[in-house]
Amino acid sequence: MYSRELYTFIIVAEQESFLKASKELFITPASVMNQINKFESQIGVKLIDRTNQGVSLTEVGRSIYKNTKRIVKISEQAVSKV
Repeated sequence: MYSRELYTFIIVAEQESFLKASKELFITPASVMNQINKFESQIGVKLIDRTNQGVSLTEVGRSIYKNTKRIVKISEQAVSKV
């Protein structure tokens, strides 16, 4: 119901690591990074700060994460009602 890039963003935000997210998603860390880069490019803002210690959400990233979690929950509820 929603894009692969959005789903990948949610998993990265929760795992705080491209490597951990890649394991959960069963794809390579490079694929995770590419999807995040594509998502950031599509919406035109930086969502994730990358460091040697892992990743963290920017202020905008935190806001989008909260909203997307709500949207996903509402979408899942709507589908389960039909």
